[in-house]
Amino acid sequence: MADAAWAELQAGESGARDKAWDRILKKNAVAKKAKKKRPPKRWEPPAPVVAEKKQEETKPPAPPETAVALLRRLARAVQQTAAEDSKVRGEGLDTLSKALTQNLPDATVAELLHSLCQPLLRRFEDPVEKLREKAIRLMAELCKRVKDLQPHLPYLFPVLHHRGSPASGLDVENSVFVFDLQGYDEFKRGKATARPDLQEAFARTRLVNSGEPAEELRLQLCELLIVVTTNRPANIIGAYLHEAMLLFAGFARDTFGLVAKRAAEGISAACSVDDLQEALIPYACALARCCLPNLRHRHAKVRKATVDAIRRSVAVRNVGKWRGAGSDAIKDLVGFREDNVIPTHAFYGPETRYNYVAELTRDANASVRLATMQMFAEWFVGIADRRDHQPRLLAYVLNFRIDQDEECRNTAAEALRAAGREMMGERQEDKLLEKIQYGVDGDPRCNHSAEGLPWPHTERPPLEARVIVRAFAQRCIQPVMDELSSWTEYARVSSATLLQTLFVYHEDHVTEKLSKIVVALCKALKRGRNEKYGGEHRQSVLECARVLGRYVVPDSFVPFLAPRVSGDLEVLPGGIDADQRADVTDLLGAMIRGAKSSSILPHFAPLSEVLTDPNLVGTTSPHLRDSALSACASLAHVVASSKDALAAAFVATGRLESLEAALLSLLRAILAWRGGGASTTLADKALLDVS
Repeated sequence: MADAAWAELQAGESGARDKAWDRILKKNAVAKKAKKKRPPKRWEPPAPVVAEKKQEETKPPAPPETAVALLRRLARAVQQTAAEDSKVRGEGLDTLSKALTQNLPDATVAELLHSLCQPLLRRFEDPVEKLREKAIRLMAELCKRVKDLQPHLPYLFPVLHHRGSPASGLDVENSVFVFDLQGYDEFKRGKATARPDLQEAFARTRLVNSGEPAEELRLQLCELLIVVTTNRPANIIGAYLHEAMLLFAGFARDTFGLVAKRAAEGISAACSVDDLQEALIPYACALARCCLPNLRHRHAKVRKATVDAIRRSVAVRNVGKWRGAGSDAIKDLVGFREDNVIPTHAFYGPETRYNYVAELTRDANASVRLATMQMFAEWFVGIADRRDHQPRLLAYVLNFRIDQDEECRNTAAEALRAAGREMMGERQEDKLLEKIQYGVDGDPRCNHSAEGLPWPHTERPPLEARVIVRAFAQRCIQPVMDELSSWTEYARVSSATLLQTLFVYHEDHVTEKLSKIVVALCKALKRGRNEKYGGEHRQSVLECARVLGRYVVPDSFVPFLAPRVSGDLEVLPGGIDADQRADVTDLLGAMIRGAKSSSILPHFAPLSEVLTDPNLVGTTSPHLRDSALSACASLAHVVASSKDALAAAFVATGRLESLEAALLSLLRAILAWRGGGASTTLADKALLDVS
């Protein structure tokens, strides 16, 4: 029994062992087949053993070199700057320049300047231009990094005066810088010559007596002067302010444009310092007058910088006299001369003043025009004696109101509004208070609607702007009207646009000058009729008449123009020809188109009677016929646009009259003109409106 069990156990173990061997043999056979299919492995060199890098210990940065050590190291370079060989001097200056490239503390730079100031200033006289440039640049870099320059100013300014082109002196009485002592002495003793600074505007050449012949180095000297004078304590610069102003005046009249530009920027920076306002009072007007000739410079960037310099110098505060310290220069800026003050030299030759502002208002560069307008905006409100100069500048501000640049127009509008607001605050008149409190502003018979306003106006001007314009612009209307008949096209176009703007700001106050305006407009229409290409100019003049009709009520212009249209000899004893009647008729038609419809309707009957006069209907003049037809068409359009003509006539006269006779006469006149060769299109439109 036991033997049988043992035999069975042995048989089971041998069977399991045989199965395990079979599995192993099969796996080996499969592995041998896969090994035969793989390509032979290529030999590769062993990878190099990379040694681990040891982390280097971070060393703290070296402390900055002390001033004593730096000066000891640069002692040889300082000695080289005084060598006879120019190459050696250049190496010494290069070594000093490299030393400044280090991150040196301010105290070290101050010690370095203390030792290098005089050696560098001696190199300003070096015969080699390149070495002079290196010395000036190095000095400017040192002065820029040193705050306290008081120990070095006694050495700097004499060298700058020697190498620059400063003014010889300052005449405080006339507020001008003197460059030619002999010529100015002759002027002071009564020689028949104009003031020297006034002659600069017409001088074709300018003589500059400078110790530095190179233009680029004069620019570097000006940069050094700006570095020395700006952002410094006023008590330190005040001791050398006279020397600095003489230098700025000399650099401002330099023939090199970049020098004049940087000098103007330096003047602007100096005049903007609050602590120097009182010290700059004797120099402010002279600085502005010295910069005036640069307003005609051919480079726009020079003109713009000059405008900013004049703006700042004029606005220097003179609290003792409650005025701008440089405001006298505004008269020279606009070419003003009093009527009863005639200079001595005017008896011996021509006496001409140059109007710089007129040139700036039409400058080709928009940034220059914007800078000029910003200058006026500051003077309008900022200077204490603004009331003396607002009448002189208002016409130019209105001219900027019609500028092609939108920013200039917006600046001008805001300046007018600010000046008017300030004026209203000072006056506090009863009429102005009533207009503000009750909202009653303007004659209701005038056309105050925004529709139909001339360019660039999109809405009625605010009350503040209208107040300042009405106060000072009355005397501007006549010169502008005279320019309507100018021989240049630019002047005619600009004056027509400006005249429309004046009408918009004056509104019904322009009625007091109606007679003069009509005469000027008729003169301009006559000139446009006689010229070959005067059609566009006539249209611009008629547009002025249309805008005028918006603000002059028909009660005023209808009785004034009607006798002139009909040729009444009682009003015009000398008579009037057909062309002149045509011009007046054109004006009447344009004013009818601009007037308020409800204001025209009460005058429909007298207007139709004047326009259908037998002399007009049967005229043989084509100009008069076309003008009468155009006026009748305008009147017919007013009637067609409103059905209240009969009621308006009854309210105006108190009598109920029939309009049938007036309409019938108007219809017959239009048909007669149409059959006589007038414009068929215009006649048909007028007939449609009448019917």
